[in-house]
Amino acid sequence: MPIGRWHMRLCNRVHGMLAEKATIAKGRFAPLPEDLEDATAAELPNGVMGAAMGLKFKADIQPGEVVLINGATGFIGRIAVQIAKLYGASAILLYYNVDQDDY
Repeated sequence: MPIGRWHMRLCNRVHGMLAEKATIAKGRFAPLPEDLEDATAAELPNGVMGAAMGLKFKADIQPGEVVLINGATGFIGRIAVQIAKLYGASAILLYYNVDQDDY
């Protein structure tokens, strides 16, 4: 792991979340884009878990299914689109265009 580059740990349990240093198994972390703001990076795990819980653990999406994602241009909505694609589902995206007065 390069020193000085932010990474996100991929896990299903939280151990040492507030530790200054931690040991992470190879393949259990992902580099974050260098231009990602700190606040967005801090929120990313919550967004991923929120979208994953809804799509996989609650809805149990399967390959070939179609998922309706309301608010697809929002933070969690954009993550939900990627998770749907990851599991082989298609997505219908709903969003509000602030440049138009009607829906």
